[in-house]
Amino acid sequence: MIILNCLAGHGHGNLIKGTVTANDTGELLSGATVMLNSDVTTKTDALGNFRFDNLADGSYTLRITHIGYIPYSLETVVSNDEVRSLRINLLNEEWNEAQFDTETRLPGETSGISELTFTPGDPLFIKAGITFFF
Repeated sequence: MIILNCLAGHGHGNLIKGTVTANDTGELLSGATVMLNSDVTTKTDALGNFRFDNLADGSYTLRITHIGYIPYSLETVVSNDEVRSLRINLLNEEWNEAQFDTETRLPGETSGISELTFTPGDPLFIKAGITFFF
């Protein structure tokens, strides 16, 4: 799940920041790798936070990975000294599903627009093996 907020006017170039958590437990994921446009990489801190400062106006692709979780990629656009705040919930590898919530709020608006997207996995997936005894 991703919760996305936009604020403008902080005056220091564009900023993309966020927090990475585990979707199933809500645990803050420290040490997750966050890659920006395949050029710049950072790791989340002990509280699951990351940030990319002083970004030029434009479109950016983020890819978030952590051992035991399904990698996640998203695209976002920033301009006019915008602050883009993301909350990214990575899904455990045991489930084959995708879920994210996007909220966009423009400067001066009292409430944002929220969109929830969910692609169900297969909770009844069974791993089985066959053993032969001779």
